[in-house]
Amino acid sequence: MSDFMSMQPGQRDPEQQKRLFLTLALVMGLMLAWNYFFAPPPPQPPTTSETPSPQAPAAPEARVGSGDVPAPGHEADAGQGTHSAPSSPPPEKTVAFQTKALDLAFTSVGGGVQRAILKNDDPDEWRDYKFEQIRGEKGVAPTLVNLALVKAGQSVPGASQLTGDVAMPFDTRFQLEERQNGVTFHAQTAEVALTKTFDFADSGHDLRARYSVTNRTQATKKIQLVIAYPTFFDPALLPKSSFFAPPPDQIQAIALTDGTVERQSVEKSSEEKTFVGPVQFVGFDQRYFLGALFPANGAQTQSRLFTAPDGRYEAQVIFDLGAVPPGETIHRDVGFFMGPKSLDLLNRVSDAAMRGVLSAKLPKQGEDGAAAGQGELVAQNPQLSEAIDFGWWAVLCRGLLFILKFFESLVHNWGVAIILLTVLVKLLLFPLSHKQMASMEAMRRIQPRIQELQKKYADDRESLGREQMKLFQENNVNPFGGCLPLIIQMPVWFALYRTLYSSFELYREPLIQGWITDLTQPDPFYLLPLAMGVTMFITQKMQPQMGDARQAKMMLYIMPIFFTFIMLNLPAGLTLYIFTNNLLSIAQQAFLRHRFQKKNPPPSDTTPSLPATKAASAKGG
Repeated sequence: MSDFMSMQPGQRDPEQQKRLFLTLALVMGLMLAWNYFFAPPPPQPPTTSETPSPQAPAAPEARVGSGDVPAPGHEADAGQGTHSAPSSPPPEKTVAFQTKALDLAFTSVGGGVQRAILKNDDPDEWRDYKFEQIRGEKGVAPTLVNLALVKAGQSVPGASQLTGDVAMPFDTRFQLEERQNGVTFHAQTAEVALTKTFDFADSGHDLRARYSVTNRTQATKKIQLVIAYPTFFDPALLPKSSFFAPPPDQIQAIALTDGTVERQSVEKSSEEKTFVGPVQFVGFDQRYFLGALFPANGAQTQSRLFTAPDGRYEAQVIFDLGAVPPGETIHRDVGFFMGPKSLDLLNRVSDAAMRGVLSAKLPKQGEDGAAAGQGELVAQNPQLSEAIDFGWWAVLCRGLLFILKFFESLVHNWGVAIILLTVLVKLLLFPLSHKQMASMEAMRRIQPRIQELQKKYADDRESLGREQMKLFQENNVNPFGGCLPLIIQMPVWFALYRTLYSSFELYREPLIQGWITDLTQPDPFYLLPLAMGVTMFITQKMQPQMGDARQAKMMLYIMPIFFTFIMLNLPAGLTLYIFTNNLLSIAQQAFLRHRFQKKNPPPSDTTPSLPATKAASAKGG
């Protein structure tokens, strides 16, 4: 930022200066307006408390897709087929497991995951409190992250239904068998049998499951298998955003289908969308955490996203099993991810999924001489990293995150890593900024002659512009040299903002304990934004004054105040970057000014005035 602020006024006339300042203000305003008006509404972070309101709300109108797959909210009707389930289903049974990464519980009602509370399975890499969910309101204590939280009446993650020529609803009661690091569910009707096996490791945030469907009739049956990943967040408790503050934590139903990421938030009315496959993953995105379901093979699949105003979200994968002959069993393998949106972790789980193993079974780079990418590919790539919403700046965000991770590995502090990133960008831009600042100092030296031109051609702007450009060329001054560093810096700001907003690596990482404890949140004491405003004022003050003195003085105070006001509600990590950049620019400008003045002493008062021949001829013409 300070590259721009220290360059512009000394290199163009007041109109050019005002246009550039207004352009910068417009860009920042558009960015904030986009976040306020077009970003999806923020959802509520999960808690492990009792889910409210045991009575489910009225279900939305069903939009039945191909194969008559009932929409979410119509699960109870889906089981009404020609053959009913056994008259006395088994009672509900739950089993719980504790791994290094997950506090898991499975339920026989629906045959899925009842609880999935995240734990830190890599204390050498992460702090335990990163696995707690902070709330938008001040004074509300962080809560544990449960990626299987549902409302009473909803199905559970991993629940399934069979449709087509047979029927088995989401709320089917299964027989549940506990195994070491796994469970097996089984249910059957006169028409069809369904067996589900879930497996997990002692560590890792992923699970693997196999769904086996058997045609128990004497006729060929067309069958569809639907697997759901639902969740619930009470919209009444959602923190609000404002025009000058970005939206808080966002929760969206998400699907990666046919290479395209689809996202859906809670709106004022129920909304349901179906997307033709192949499906790579579905689930829900909670800004820094992800609950996802991904098929091993995306052939003959569709995805469906559903949201309701009462806070229900549901993502589904629909498998078309085709015509199943009598007595034949069809298998479908899927994986589940319930964990933080760490780029390395998501890539590792995706890599393991392609090899048909759990991520804990995949050797890390350098272990036993094995590389993480070894092993035969047996499944599609779910590309879970696409759940990280970097927006338009994805390539630059990934590059910044890579550099920040490298610096953090050296200094073990993400705030210091941002400072080192600022220094690196400053060094990369040094040739541009050096040339611009040298041009600005040259501009400072010719200020008396520019002022003389302004007086001489006060009534002839065309001649004034022509003579000024000639003067710039004679003194090797580029009046537009300050634009390029600004153009390069602005994408870095936006990309760093998106990186802070989306990367678990930076979530709840401190600069200094007791002051800035989370670089992804605003400075709670506003010290950093105020310091940034002061350094911006200094960079403005160091610039040569051009044009009207009152206009220059107004810009000297307005721009620092304007940006300070904006940065009050933006992530502290971004403010730290801009503040550090301002300090470096002040030091660089002071050094170059000292060096320039030493090599080129200021001109004496006997500098000859410019001839007035052109002005006279212009007036005479």
